[in-house]
Amino acid sequence: MVFAEQLEAALPYTDILLYDLKLMNDAEHQRWTGRSNALILRNLGTAARWAKGNGRLWIRTPIIPGATDSEENIRAIGERIAAIGGAERWELCAFNNLCIDKYKRLDIDWAFQNTPLVSKPHMEELHAVARSTRASEDIRATGALRQED
Repeated sequence: MVFAEQLEAALPYTDILLYDLKLMNDAEHQRWTGRSNALILRNLGTAARWAKGNGRLWIRTPIIPGATDSEENIRAIGERIAAIGGAERWELCAFNNLCIDKYKRLDIDWAFQNTPLVSKPHMEELHAVARSTRASEDIRATGALRQED
């Protein structure tokens, strides 16, 4: 967890900040991460203010089926990004399960171990929702996708 003071201390030495923003709904954020998103959203404001004059801010949203992949969530994130400004890029990052071996080695049950990749049509829908918010001039959808639905 990074507090605003720590973030502000690091920003003068930063050229580009990659900022993950998963969920806007605090209850859902707590459900999936075990923590509130209040500090994350405050820090996003700090990062956006910094980016407007000093650096580059790329916001990344992992698209995890059943967790972060609702149109409502993407619209809410896009609206927040648009409202605060400063984001050079917003990237919708398709879920992958490449880390599954790490969880197995650590003997940790992973909630998403049987989660399929995001389908191409669904990612296209979410990308369209994201673009409709005009959150950034550069809104990308990246990662491996399931071709069939």
